[in-house]
Amino acid sequence: MKNIKGKAIYSSYSEMLSPEHTAVLVVDMQNEGIDPHGYFGRIGADVGAVARIVVPLGRFLAASRKAGVRVVYVVQTTLRDGKGDSPAWLHLKERAYKLVPPAMGLADDYMVLGTEGQQVIEEIRPSPSDTIVEKSRASGFVNTPLDLILRSNGIRTVVVTGESSYGCVLNTVMDASCYDYYTVVVEDLIAGPNQDLHEAALKLMRPRHDVLKSAEILEVWGASGH
Repeated sequence: MKNIKGKAIYSSYSEMLSPEHTAVLVVDMQNEGIDPHGYFGRIGADVGAVARIVVPLGRFLAASRKAGVRVVYVVQTTLRDGKGDSPAWLHLKERAYKLVPPAMGLADDYMVLGTEGQQVIEEIRPSPSDTIVEKSRASGFVNTPLDLILRSNGIRTVVVTGESSYGCVLNTVMDASCYDYYTVVVEDLIAGPNQDLHEAALKLMRPRHDVLKSAEILEVWGASGH
C-alpha cells in the first residue's frame, strides 16, 4: 500500500488483483459478433480477429474461476422492434456499426433479445457460478445493474476482456474508472474487427489504465492458463 492525500492505495498488482475483490468482465463475446454468419460477419467485418481470442480467453476464464475470481458476462442486448433505440442511438449504430436501414427485421440488427445471435458463443458459455448482465448501450455500466452487483460483492478491481476493443470494451473501461474501480485491461484478450482502431484503442488506454498480458495476471493469482 501507499498513501496519497491520507488514503491507502494499492501499490502492487498482488494487492490490486487480489481474488477476493476482483472480477473479470467478459464484454460482448456473442455469436452475432464472432460467427461468420452473424450480423457483423454478413456485413463484411473481420470477425476472425475476434475469434482468435476465444480459446485463450476460455483458458483464462477457467483459471480465473479456479483462483476464486468472480466472472461477469456483459452482453449487448437489442430489444425487438427498436423499443430500446433512441433516434440518436440509431444514428450512432448506423454510423459506427453499419446498421442496415431501416433495421425493421431481425436480420437488419444485431444482438436482438431472444435470438441465437445474442447468446454468448458456445466455447465460453457462462458457468452456473457466473453472472450475466445485459446492456443496451456500449458501456456495461449505462442503465444496467453492473455497478450494484460488483459493489454488493465487494469488488474493487475489474479485469476487462472481450470485444470490441475500440467500442464496448473502451467505453466499459472508461466508465469503470469513473465508477471508482481499479481497472485492468487484458491486452491479449481484447480484440476488434478493425486492426487500426484496435491499436488506436490500446494507444489510448495504455497511458491511463493498467494494461497487462493475461499471463501476468495469472501469475499474480498463482494460476495457469494451460
